[in-house]
Amino acid sequence: MKNFNFAGPLVAIIAALLAWGVCTFVGPCPVMEHHHPMACFWASRSIFGLASLTALLAFFHIFMKCPKFRLGLDFALVGLSILTMLTPNVIINLCADNAMRCQEIMAPATLVASILTLVISFIDLFVQFKHAKAEGKCEVKVNK
Repeated sequence: MKNFNFAGPLVAIIAALLAWGVCTFVGPCPVMEHHHPMACFWASRSIFGLASLTALLAFFHIFMKCPKFRLGLDFALVGLSILTMLTPNVIINLCADNAMRCQEIMAPATLVASILTLVISFIDLFVQFKHAKAEGKCEVKVNK
């Protein structure tokens, strides 16, 4: 049971849902013809990129067997989830109108997905740290 991996699949599903949602039902209002895209459009693109990268790292997390590699991926997932959480309204200011889609739907969905990813990654961080400490070292074999 040492190589049981709960964090990889869960984080991959959450991140993929967020990336898909930002492009479809969770995304901001559509860009109007003859208007420049608003800040919420760029925030949704940033969230899409961060969620895609989170899903990719979680996908790697699924297939890694060494606890130290998984530990490093967990640190990266924690950082990415914090960055994703801070993107709407902190890093990129959204619309001032609280009735807009970006304020009502996109920001809360991003916050919930980021908090779930953060909690799962923190729990797995401690689990992998315990396994890495018990295992000792990881060997990477390279064929020459």
